Amino acid sequence: MVTLGLIGFGTIAREIVSAFPVDSVCWVALMREGTRRDLPANVSTVTQLDALIGPRPRAVVEAASQEAVAAYVPALLDAGIPTIIASIGAFADPILAARLTDASRNGGARLVLPSGALGGLDYLRAIAALPEARVRYTSRKPPAAWITELATLGLSAEDDAVSL
Repeated sequence: MVTLGLIGFGTIAREIVSAFPVDSVCWVALMREGTRRDLPANVSTVTQLDALIGPRPRAVVEAASQEAVAAYVPALLDAGIPTIIASIGAFADPILAARLTDASRNGGARLVLPSGALGGLDYLRAIAALPEARVRYTSRKPPAAWITELATLGLSAEDDAVSL
């Protein structure tokens, strides 16, 4: 059985896990303390990065947040563990982007940025040269997925809808 890792266990991680037969992959999910959820039988949870690195997963999928990318991914790459980053907005920070690139190089680990993580970036790139091309991007996430950003604005996931 192959061991793979996850950072976070929200909607994206659940979709990823459900795409694999239960008896083919043993998943280790790094989660914040106190965020226990109903988990499939082949998913175990840890709350410390060392406990994710310890079993030497063949690869790790980050599916949590840009903050999680900064906090955990450099160490995974330094440890030689290939990592797929769903929160590619983290690369908007040039210092973090350089840290990730350096860690990937130093650890000899692949750093994978799936284009689907940003609503079909590959398609947008393909039509970018068309003079009449217009894009309207709509994304929906549950309020709890924005806890950090909402707190920065003085809001909570329980507040009424607001336009920002």
